Amino acid sequence: MTADEIEKLCRCALQKTLGLSGQGLGNGKWTKKLLGHLTCLGSTAELYPCARGQSVNGAKHGEWLYDLCWLDYGTGQNPEARDGGENSLKSMLLAVESEWHTGWTNLMDDFEKLMCASVPLRFFVCQTWGKVTPDEIFTGLHTAVSNCRNARDGDRYLLAVYTEEPHVQFAVRSFERGGPLSHADSLRPG
Repeated sequence: MTADEIEKLCRCALQKTLGLSGQGLGNGKWTKKLLGHLTCLGSTAELYPCARGQSVNGAKHGEWLYDLCWLDYGTGQNPEARDGGENSLKSMLLAVESEWHTGWTNLMDDFEKLMCASVPLRFFVCQTWGKVTPDEIFTGLHTAVSNCRNARDGDRYLLAVYTEEPHVQFAVRSFERGGPLSHADSLRPG
């Protein structure tokens, strides 16, 4: 599965989660819904989704390094039979961190984990706070990747920042290390 295909699925999960706006969901419930959508999409793609707390329906395993990741054990997907041989992990295709606490320190605690991931796509979800705009968050995270020695040119990131100004939406941008931020997209309910 390519990074483009994975990104398309992540955007689909974001859109489904936004469909729940106005239902009075708190941050934890938003995260659980988003991780649930991603888990379902990973299972449908015949991957082995691992999600925080294993409280997400369909997760095959609890949190495994990240809030959510998609593991590929190859044909048969039987990680219970891991033996260091044919049944061993083939690859991790997606790493997701979702941080709803505000402030740069909270964001970086989770985002820095993604900068060390070796996957086709790293997906980060957060929200604005105070007067900090989505563009300021995008720029800060893009700069952090540029400064990270573990990050490699071509590493792909998808960033989604929840904001209610001027209306409820996820501002979404992607980039590859060494390249510019994409133009901002806006995912809105409905």
